[in-house]
Amino acid sequence: MSTQLNQLRSPGDLEQAFRIWNADLYRYVYARVCNQSQAEDITQEVFIKAWRSRNSFDEHKSSLKNWLYVIATNTIRDYLRSRMNRLENTELEEDLPSSTNIDKDIQQQENVEFVFQKLKLLSDREQELLLLRYREDIKVKEIAQIVGMEYSASKVALHRALQKLRNLCENM
Repeated sequence: MSTQLNQLRSPGDLEQAFRIWNADLYRYVYARVCNQSQAEDITQEVFIKAWRSRNSFDEHKSSLKNWLYVIATNTIRDYLRSRMNRLENTELEEDLPSSTNIDKDIQQQENVEFVFQKLKLLSDREQELLLLRYREDIKVKEIAQIVGMEYSASKVALHRALQKLRNLCENM
């Protein structure tokens, strides 16, 4: 994998894309849906959709990674829109790092749950922006492509979403 994969022309390309980005896409999807089974299904659906629409991918317009995140974002939106009941309270992280200091682990889990609960109070767009930037560590320019916004607008929206999340966390 010395060269950057930026195409889906063969089953081998799909397999390589899966090896490279499956874990990252799953983590992004899981952070949005908070359900392991649904996250696995949606992540798998992303790769199926990518394969089926591979002929519409233009490597000159976007990287394959960004294109997969666009598909993931749209698939998540479809899933959330189709769901009648909003997300139930589910465990956010089942595999927190083990430590000899149980109190520290419990506090860390409570902090993560607290932030994720506040995150769920934001709009879907704000959640997408924050998760893509801070959980997936994607650059703002790439986020703009993924969510279909101008760079400057995505930068402002990201800043406002972060400020809104900070205010929610501080005021409660």
